[in-house]
Amino acid sequence: MRFTVLIAALLVFAACAREPADNWNRPGDSGAGYSRDAAACRSDANRRAEREYRLDTQHLDRRDSGGFGRQSIETDIARRDAERFRKSLYEECLRNQGYQRQQSGPQPSYPLEAR
Repeated sequence: MRFTVLIAALLVFAACAREPADNWNRPGDSGAGYSRDAAACRSDANRRAEREYRLDTQHLDRRDSGGFGRQSIETDIARRDAERFRKSLYEECLRNQGYQRQQSGPQPSYPLEAR
C-alpha cells in the first residue's frame, strides 16, 4: 500500500515539475512546436523515471520496517535520484530535437578588469 502511495506522489511531483517555456528555444524556429515537443519529452521522461524509481524501490516494499529508518531514507534517496534522472532525460530530449537552454538573468560583461 505504501509503495503505491509513493509512486502516486512521485507522479504528482513529476507532473508539477515543469520547465518554463521561455527557457528553451530552437534556433530558426518560431516556437510554435515547443509545447508539443516539451509535452512529449516530459511524458517520456516521467515514464522512464517512474520505471527506474520502481526498480530502485521494489525491494523496499518487501521489508516493512515502518517509521523513520533505513527504508524511508532509501526511499527518499530513490525519489531524489528519480527526479534528477527525469530532469536529465527531459533536457536531453529537448537538446536532441535542437532546442537550446537560454540563460536567465543579466549576463555578466567579460572581461572583468582587475582593480
